[in-house]
This record gives sequence, structure tokens and C-alpha cells, in this order.
Amino acid sequence: KKSAPYYDFFFTSKKINVEKGQLKEMGFRNPIFKPQGYSSKFHYPIIKKNSFFKDKVIFIGYGEKERFDYLSYLAKNGIEIHIWGNGWRKFSINKNKNLKIYNKTLIGEIYSEALSNAFTSLCFLRKLNNDQHTSRTFEIPACKGFMIAERSIEHLKFFKENQEAIYFSSKSELLEKIRYFQINKLERNKIVNAGYKKAINSNYSYDIIAKEIITESTKLGH
Repeated sequence: KKSAPYYDFFFTSKKINVEKGQLKEMGFRNPIFKPQGYSSKFHYPIIKKNSFFKDKVIFIGYGEKERFDYLSYLAKNGIEIHIWGNGWRKFSINKNKNLKIYNKTLIGEIYSEALSNAFTSLCFLRKLNNDQHTSRTFEIPACKGFMIAERSIEHLKFFKENQEAIYFSSKSELLEKIRYFQINKLERNKIVNAGYKKAINSNYSYDIIAKEIITESTKLGH
């Protein structure tokens, strides 16, 4: 915070902090919204016929109570969920048998393999960070995965609902969407292909985002 006035520009993926003037109040002179993205070097389809992740419903991310409540609801209604990431150990006690918590992270190729081969990858937003999207918003489609994500203004802007991604706003809607696409697999596959096409043909990769940051900084005189 003390160094805030010394930055020429401050790029952030939290639009609300720019719009509400919070960063300027802290002393940042030029706060600019720039969404997260995916790395073309690491996030790409890795399809394996006998992958451990094949046809699974998965979530990869930090353990939080609201996320656990959603996943427990799915588990109680017969959906088997496979979970990776930090912060889940505290939820491992007395969990539903359909919740498979691995208490470890997935990185590198195995992360992309998981997104590519799973039946669906869930994408939750972190309320503590005022998230309207996350890195998984772009990484899942870039790996040609099937994304079911929390509905938000930014999500709807990045990927068209029911065409390039699927969204939910409640536990019951999430359960309904999973059950629907477990039956309607051809429709699922069309959405997967459309989402992948949108990801790789848009400015969602960090290669492009980095160039945009340089260009915007140059235009403003630096």
C-alpha cells in the first residue's frame, strides 16, 4: 500500500475495485481492469483414452465453506465429485461418500489432462475477492473441457450461455444442469467445441494480454 503512488499503472482482474475507485483511494494513479486468461504453453487439450479423470465431475480449487456446501448438495443427490486443491482437509471429516477429496493440487500437464478428460469441470467464484471470473474461466475451455460455472456478468460476456459454457445461480440449478448433460451428451460436446473455439480465437491468452498491457501503457505515455 505504501508503494501505491510509485506505480505508473496498476492492472487488476477485479473490475469492481476500479469502478468503485478503491484503488485510486489507495494511491494507485492509473488502475486498469484486465481479465485473467490462460497460458497457451500449458493450457491445451490433452485427451487420453484411459485417463483417470475420464467422465468424472471435478472441481480444482481452494476449499471454502460455500463451495463445500454446493458440492455436498450434489453428493447427497447422487453426484460423485472429485476434488483437488488446498484447504479441503478440514472438510474431510464426516463428508458424504460421493465426495472424493484428494488433498493435493494438480499442476502442469496433469492439470490440463484433468480439464480435458473430465465430464465437467466446475468453476466457482471467490466472493472474498469480489470475483466475476477466475483463471479457470479460460483454462477449462482452452483445454477443451466442459465448463459449468457460476453465472456472472463477466462470465456471460466471455462465453455465451448454453452455447459456449453452462452457468448456474443456485444448488438446484447446478444439479439440474449436471443431470441434463449426463443424458444429452451430443449437446454437451457441441458446447465443448464452441467454447474451445471461442477461447483460442479470442484475446483470452496471456500472450495477447501481455501485449495489450504494453500497448495500453505506451499509448498513455510510458
